Amino acid sequence: METSLSRILVALDGTHRDREVLGFAIAQAQHHNGNLLLVHCLSPLSFAQLNSCIDAGFGLVPSAKRQQWQNQHLKDVSGAWQWLCHYALQAQSQGISAEVLCKVGEADSQICALAQQWQADLVVLGHGSRLLGRTTDYVMQHSPCTLMVVQPKRPAPASWNIPELLDRCQPPENSVGASPGNWPMATQYSQ
Repeated sequence: METSLSRILVALDGTHRDREVLGFAIAQAQHHNGNLLLVHCLSPLSFAQLNSCIDAGFGLVPSAKRQQWQNQHLKDVSGAWQWLCHYALQAQSQGISAEVLCKVGEADSQICALAQQWQADLVVLGHGSRLLGRTTDYVMQHSPCTLMVVQPKRPAPASWNIPELLDRCQPPENSVGASPGNWPMATQYSQ
């Protein structure tokens, strides 16, 4: 009996690996007649940044610095929405319904909470990205549904060059009746 995987949460981190993760999620959605929720989590302010913001509120940090942080945050949010929407359009062009969500918070707990709230059947995230490590471990332990980790593509193993091998295994000219011992890469036979 095949499990229904129609609600697929896709955790993206804004790296080059997102294309592989999205491609895998789209294939799963096509196979299971599902839809996608594309999620990106922006890191919350660090304690140092938070302290600086508090200091700015008390006038201890110039307002220009606070404005610079706000502008950078807005730029990060805008950029994330743009590429999330771009990926959603890619999924939609392949007949897959896709929603986007950009959250501020720790990716590990946000992914699990969103999977629970959205009632996801499957969470897909990438291996070898910023989500690797603590986040992947946390999601593996706390995900309310099935988790698939997309492995990075590995270079193809060295393959045999068959035409070259065939050329090397041909008998030398005028070798009719000659012992195969003088052929390159020959196998000796015994009777």
